[in-house]
Amino acid sequence: MIKIVLQFTILLITLSVNAQIFHRDTIGFNYYNKGSELINLGDFVGADSLLSLALCSYKSQDVYYNRAVSRLLLADTSGYCLDLGMLPTSTSISRLLVYLTVIAASRLIHFFTTRNA
Repeated sequence: MIKIVLQFTILLITLSVNAQIFHRDTIGFNYYNKGSELINLGDFVGADSLLSLALCSYKSQDVYYNRAVSRLLLADTSGYCLDLGMLPTSTSISRLLVYLTVIAASRLIHFFTTRNA
């Protein structure tokens, strides 16, 4: 009897996990879409907030990438690096390109912030 209950419990847990993995969360997806729109409109603080909310329930490479872009445009290079670190990079060349992008972006941000001061 205990064996049947354990098998049934494992089956329910497996079905629950599969449902969460393969069913796209509509609320998180809507936050992602609105955050992406805010990036295009130039509201990077709002975009960062909505994309962070989207990550609570909708884990996607696109969400991490868009949040990284909004953080970069806010001059938050550490947040940019953290979000890019969540993206899968398969080769050392990809990691090198990410590193060079971060360096170039931080220098551009430094240039524009010191030029206008």
